[in-house]
Amino acid sequence: MNKRSYFKGATEASAGLEDQINRLSRSDATVLIVGEAGSGKNAVARELHERSPRAAEPIVEVSLAALSPSLVESELFGHTEG
Repeated sequence: MNKRSYFKGATEASAGLEDQINRLSRSDATVLIVGEAGSGKNAVARELHERSPRAAEPIVEVSLAALSPSLVESELFGHTEG
């Protein structure tokens, strides 16, 4: 791949992250990215999206911190009665 990567090279951990991004970008799976503030979650999400077959489509970013715990499921997956 000739694409510039933010995660290549420096450490074993970054090489592992690079590998995970490459594998997940070919998947249809939904990915939940968690981590401390400032840990690069947005960078990982954007890189994952840019490498995926859906790269031409818009990316939807959701800050779970902005949602109350009782609303997370309905906001992400829709509300169902009962």
